[in-house]
Order: sequence, then C-alpha cells, then structure tokens
Amino acid sequence: MLKRKLPLIAVIATALCAVIGGGINVLVVEVQQIVPGLGNYVLLAIGIAGLLALLISFIYSSLSTSMPVAGGEYIYVSRSLSPGWAFAIAFIKFIGAVLSVGSVAYMDVLIAQTAFRYAGLIEVSNLLSNPFWAMALSVGLIMFFFYINYKGLHYYTASVVLLASIMILGGIIFMFIGFTHSQAEFEEITNFHSDELPEFNIFSLFNAVAIMFWAYIGFTSIAQSAGEIKEPEKNMPRAFIITTILVALYYFTYTSAVYHAVPWQYMEVTKNANVPGLLGVFIPQWLAIVLSFIIFLTLANDIPPMLYTKSRLVYSWAVDGIIPKFLSKVNKEGIPYMALLFVSLLASIVAALAAFGHLFEEVGLTVFSRFIIYASVALSLIYLPYKNREIYKRIKFMKSRWIQVLVASIVILFSLSFFFLMVYEDIKSSLPIYKTRTFYIFMVGLIGYIIYRRAVFLLKKKNVNVEEYFANLP
Repeated sequence: MLKRKLPLIAVIATALCAVIGGGINVLVVEVQQIVPGLGNYVLLAIGIAGLLALLISFIYSSLSTSMPVAGGEYIYVSRSLSPGWAFAIAFIKFIGAVLSVGSVAYMDVLIAQTAFRYAGLIEVSNLLSNPFWAMALSVGLIMFFFYINYKGLHYYTASVVLLASIMILGGIIFMFIGFTHSQAEFEEITNFHSDELPEFNIFSLFNAVAIMFWAYIGFTSIAQSAGEIKEPEKNMPRAFIITTILVALYYFTYTSAVYHAVPWQYMEVTKNANVPGLLGVFIPQWLAIVLSFIIFLTLANDIPPMLYTKSRLVYSWAVDGIIPKFLSKVNKEGIPYMALLFVSLLASIVAALAAFGHLFEEVGLTVFSRFIIYASVALSLIYLPYKNREIYKRIKFMKSRWIQVLVASIVILFSLSFFFLMVYEDIKSSLPIYKTRTFYIFMVGLIGYIIYRRAVFLLKKKNVNVEEYFANLP
C-alpha cells in the first residue's frame, strides 16, 4: 500500500518541475517562426492556453476527489468509460514520457558541455562530448533521481522543492534582465531594425494557442499523487488550481520580459534562437556561466517528477492486474520500488541510445496523447454518473452538474480541435504515413490495447467478472 505522507507543497513543486522546464526558453521564440506575423499576440495566446489549462484543472480536481488513488487519468477513464481505451491512451502517454525522460537526461549533458565551456573548463566540456561519458552522466542522472525517489517521500519532497526554487530563481533573473533592457538597446547591439507590424489573424492565433498550450502540458501529472497526498479531497483541487495559476502567471511574466527586450521581428527571422541566447547580449560572462548551470538544473528538474508520476501509473496498472503484479511491490517507505526501477531502466536505455546518436521523436506522442487524454477525462466527468453512480457521489469539488457538463464540453471541443489540427498537419506534410505522429500514436495505442486484451483473457480464465472488476477502485 502507498502511504499518505506527501505534503501539498511537494505536489505543487512536482507540477512546477514537470511543467516549467527548458522548453519555454525555445517555445516563446520559435512560435514566431511557426506562426509568422504572430507578433506580440503571443501573450494573448499564452493567456488563452492558460485559461484552457485552468478549465482542465477543474475537471481533474473534481475527479481526483472521487477517485483519490494512484493512476490518474487511467483510473478516471477506466472507471467511467472503458478500461481498454483508458489503458491504450495511458500507454501512449507512458511511452512518450519514458522517451522524454531519457532525452531530457541526454540534453542536460549537452547543456553541461556548454556551461563548462563558458566557465573555461574546456577539457571537461570535451570529455562530455564523448558518447561514453555522455551516456554515463545522463544515465547517472536518472539513477541518482531514482535513488532519491526510492529513499522516500521526504527525500523526494526536499529535492523537488529545491529544484523548483532554483528554477524560479533562474526565471526571475531572466525576467529582471528582460524588463531592465529595451528593444532599442537590443537593436543597437545587434544592428537589427524592423518596423513591420503583424496583421491579426484569428486562425493564426488559434494555431498559436495550440502551440503555446504545449508549455502547460505536464501539470495534470500530479493526478498520480492522489494515492499519497495528505487529505486528497481538499489538497488535490488546491494543488491543481494553485499550480495552474502559478504556471500561467510565470509564463505570462516571463514572455512579457523577453518581448520587452527583444523585437518579435528578430525572433521571426533568426533560426535556432532561444531566450538565454537572446538575453545573453545584455549580461556579462560570469552571469552567463551562472545561468548556464541554472538552466542545467532547470532541465534536470523534469526527471524526478516524471520518474515519480510514471512509476505510480505503472503501479496502478500492476494493481489492476494488467501488467505483472510484482511491479506493485512497495518498500518499507511505501514506495513502489519495482515500478520505479522499471521506469528508470527504460529511461536509461533511451538516454544511452541518445548518447550514441539515436534521438527519438517523443514530442508528437506526448502532445497527441495529452489532447486525447484531456478529451477522454472530460467525457469521463460527463459519463461517470451513468456508468458508476457510487463513485460519482464522492465528488467534493465542482459538484454542480450543469457546470461539470459546460466545463467538460469546452475542454472536449478545444482538445479535439487541437488534435485534429495536428492530424491535418500530418496529412498535408510530405512525410510518408509511417513517419507521421498520427501513425506513431496509432501503433503505440494498438500495442497498449493488445496488452490490455491479454490481461482480460487471463482474468477471465480465473473466472473474474471483468466489468465488475474494473468498476471498483483498486
């Protein structure tokens, strides 16, 4: 059994670390190239994406109070709609997350190379460019955080709170740099000048919202902590809503600072640009070195919460009997150590392959799966009272039925719109079908469904009533 020893601050820190990573430093710049002419409307796109994230947090808050166990979306959808569909979409999310953890660990080594080069430690930087040492450091990073997770929730809490604090400190430094310098100064330093103004286009804005929403992906992962957080009926809604508001405010302020100092026109024509590189023209070398190491930690802070949340997802599958039961074993601290080890080993294999040149396209799986999951979870809230009335009665947040249906309907509309927009982009691309994100998600989901059907076959051999089995909470 998992133990309810996780404080609210640890859940919030988990979400902040999972959501606010190094990606925002690229995303707020690259969006100008993906959506030409977006200009300063990027702030509006971030605001709309944040509002959608808040509505999603209301749905998760509501369902987490009625099903306060590990498993998150898998549990919500399996107990409301279909366990087979639930496992298929959760499996897609899991594979994308494992690829992300391994890739992040390897990319952190690349950032470390840059940081050591800035610091004048050229030999160390060159050493990390060797695939063997890059693999050793990236795998070592994953296993270090495995050990932190394994030791217990108090060690995990200390690590994510520390990493979240360092990340926010780094963000504040970048905000200070942005707000204390102007676009005129940037243009004088870079000799760049442009008076071009964007022409507002509602379809471009919608596309930008879909892109910027990617920056919020990850905040719902804290649903996995429902089985360990203290007083889940009160603290889960608080965790979801506080986190969403904090992330939205952080993103809006951070982006405002960047655009205060750097013209959007420059971002539109500059390839491979990022926030540290753009704001770096204003800072001395010593501060660039400090910020490089902060960015290293900011990217690394994705790893402990992802190991934590995905191990709880694996644990919930094992408890449900879909995968081998030994993966549900817990240590004396109440940590599902076998599930944690399983996730860590898979991520380590990805990191090792990345170090030797085998990079993976995990973003497509991650984004695709989230939009499908959000739509499925929203539909679960609508359908839950018809499928499982007893569980529905336990809802303690957003109890009004018409508000539940309204919020869920809005989320379904936007999630499916974003999903089909990405499918359309795949269709019109020049890539062969087997290289598209749509194909990847279909194949991974199919593998997940086959795993589920095998589990159902084994349960039926034991004369288990499958429908009744998946109607109860584990």
